[in-house]
Amino acid sequence: MTNGADVEIERRFLAREVPSEFTNIEGRIVSDRYIPANADHCYLRIRRDGNNFQITKKILKQDGDLSQMREYTIPLSIVEYDALICLPSKAAVKRRFDHKVEGTKLQIGVFEENLLGLIIVDAEFETVEDSKSFVPPSWFATEVTGDKRFAGGELCGKSIDDLADALRQYGIDIGQTSK
Repeated sequence: MTNGADVEIERRFLAREVPSEFTNIEGRIVSDRYIPANADHCYLRIRRDGNNFQITKKILKQDGDLSQMREYTIPLSIVEYDALICLPSKAAVKRRFDHKVEGTKLQIGVFEENLLGLIIVDAEFETVEDSKSFVPPSWFATEVTGDKRFAGGELCGKSIDDLADALRQYGIDIGQTSK
């Protein structure tokens, strides 16, 4: 903990498909709203994750290093959440699957609505050393940790068509992103 913030150490990857072991699992819907709506990259997120509601402010721990963020999270009541989502915002909705690979927590995000077909996997670590030594499973397509185009605050409000060129740069054709 630093100044009341949790430090998140994370690497982010694109995937072409969800592994078969998840095809019969429903996952859960995570609905994010980012404010302010007029920002190019939003760092303030209002989230509904099942029956859990929160607001989170993300701040880069070091300039230019998207792998480490300070997160300030406040739980919200449903009444507070409903009041905040009335603010002008940009949205992103995904179905999330939680998984572990050799002790590493993975959050698989299968995006819906405007970003239908996009699959992003966040790998979370306790230490920078753990992050550096992580070997991604073969079903990961490519790492996009340092590419801000794939950060949540950048993805919000975009469509899959907006990301077509960026995905092609990583060898992913929009038609290949989902099963």
